[in-house]
Amino acid sequence: MKKLDKSSNHSNFSLRIKTQQSISPKAIQKTSETQMEDLQNKSNIQIIFSHEEKLYNFLFPYEATTDQLLQQARKIVPTISNLVTTNSNLAMDYYLQLPNQKLNVFQGRIITVQGVPGLLALKSKTGLRDFIFIKCIGVGGFSRVYLVKKKQSGRFSAMKIIEKKIIMEKKIENIIENERNILAVTQHPFLNKLEYALECPNHLIFITEFCAGGDLLYYLQKYHVFTETQARFYIVEFILGLIYLHQLDIIYRDIKPENILIDITGHIQIADFGLAKPTRNEYAYSFCGSPEYMAPEMLTNQGHNQQLDHYCLGVLLYELVIGCPPFYSEDINKIYENIILKEVEFPKNNQLSNEIKDLILRLLCKDQKNRIGHQGGLLEILDHKWFENVDLIKFLYRKVTPPFQPDIFKPPALQKEYKDGDLDLIRKLLDRSVSGTTMFQNFYYDQSVEMDIKVEQQKFLKFYHQLIEQQNSKMQRRQKIKFLRKTRLV
Repeated sequence: MKKLDKSSNHSNFSLRIKTQQSISPKAIQKTSETQMEDLQNKSNIQIIFSHEEKLYNFLFPYEATTDQLLQQARKIVPTISNLVTTNSNLAMDYYLQLPNQKLNVFQGRIITVQGVPGLLALKSKTGLRDFIFIKCIGVGGFSRVYLVKKKQSGRFSAMKIIEKKIIMEKKIENIIENERNILAVTQHPFLNKLEYALECPNHLIFITEFCAGGDLLYYLQKYHVFTETQARFYIVEFILGLIYLHQLDIIYRDIKPENILIDITGHIQIADFGLAKPTRNEYAYSFCGSPEYMAPEMLTNQGHNQQLDHYCLGVLLYELVIGCPPFYSEDINKIYENIILKEVEFPKNNQLSNEIKDLILRLLCKDQKNRIGHQGGLLEILDHKWFENVDLIKFLYRKVTPPFQPDIFKPPALQKEYKDGDLDLIRKLLDRSVSGTTMFQNFYYDQSVEMDIKVEQQKFLKFYHQLIEQQNSKMQRRQKIKFLRKTRLV
């Protein structure tokens, strides 16, 4: 057995590799099982790399990452683009392709991986034939969502397929184009990322980052209600994403748990921008959104702006800690009536703090001019006492541990599977003889080549980070002053 020097320039951790002679997988399995207790005691992670009928036994320290695993595999096969399990375990394959994820999740398990050959891009545009369709993971009113894998990189993505016929029947061309344009210009850790947008003869395609953790609705249905600490985590991450949109003069307008995706690490990604709208400080008058989350000004057609998102944020917070929206009814008309006329009530014997109840009441104020955030936007909301001990920088850099950690071996999003009509739809998509009409002139988007957009995104992100840092400093100073006053009184 060859032992690499810890001081090697190629690695900062110890790694042992078996000799490059072909050895039986059963022999590796047997050897590994006899050593498993010793390996666990030493906090080592064992991963077997397979290449050309040869097996290489890797031992990693507890703190090693997926990046370091790929780095070591490339010492044997420099041309691979990614790693996958030899038994095609979707959950593990997805986890292995994520950057900088801990390998300690595999402790106590023996997995065998192999490289995905790195292919050269032979054409200028990415198309449907560059992807492998794995399975349908979601069905919407006029779309289907598939888990797909890029042939060149092995990267998993979510592919949303929308039929043009339905778009024209519902007259939602503007909504689809608007969603494409907003996704193309946004880049934020808490916003779902657009990777490609494709126009086929009879379908429009959005290919976005895949979130294996499911959505917030899944966890709300599983746990029924969240504690204030759990709810605060999701609300803060959501606000940080919403501040980014509002600074771009975009109203989101579709806040609800099912639009808040959870990635495999437990952090959020805001998704579905079909109802989002650039406002340029003007009022909007569209009637849209989920009934339970509609603001009074939308129902009364007064015109709405970013204050609408503040109201919907209050509905979300209420639902997270109570278990249902504040004005819920099985009758939609009754929901609308309650939103306009009824005051917010909390269940009897609730254990909520006065701070969160005050915040909810101020967010759900029916008069948008008196609603919290009217003067200072979302930063004014973050000044509320309920966020008193929050460190925005830790949240922004995802340094706060999520309340719920998705099971990487059985992630919620991979448990869904719909089959009706899948094969027929995929055949139509891949059939080059199918004719259709062009709906948009410039729908195609490839995030890897849009360098001008990336430059502008980085400029705006720099401004955004400065804004959050200023707000965080303000909140930290207030906490320090309060602490000093308290100690003096003592």
